Amino acid sequence: MSLDDLGFLPTLERYLHQTEEYTAIKTRLNYRGSRARLPERLEINVFRLVQEAVQNAIKHSKTAEIIVNVEQAHDAIHIHVRDHGVGFVPSSIGEESFGIVGMRERIELVNGSMTIDSEVGKGTVVRMSIPIT
Repeated sequence: MSLDDLGFLPTLERYLHQTEEYTAIKTRLNYRGSRARLPERLEINVFRLVQEAVQNAIKHSKTAEIIVNVEQAHDAIHIHVRDHGVGFVPSSIGEESFGIVGMRERIELVNGSMTIDSEVGKGTVVRMSIPIT
């Protein structure tokens, strides 16, 4: 409901604030670019992608901080979700990793791209780029 009423950015800010309260993991949002509303279908998918990336960091990274960088250009939205947690070997992601599998399916629905860079002991960054149509 808040996506419909408030839009992507205010809903994301609220979500990260609540996440910080419930988990005691510090969250930081850096937002650059246009603050124009995205098309409804895109707002929902982009929010769910960020939400899943943050939840994966909470669940697996053992990090003290999660940083979400969002840049909204006129033709695309670029998102990086970064933690400085335990990291992992990206090639170890299998079909049983439902969160990441779901993210890949969702990113395909919006014709976007996603990469996951991680190194054991150095954390993880999920990079997403989604065209605005």
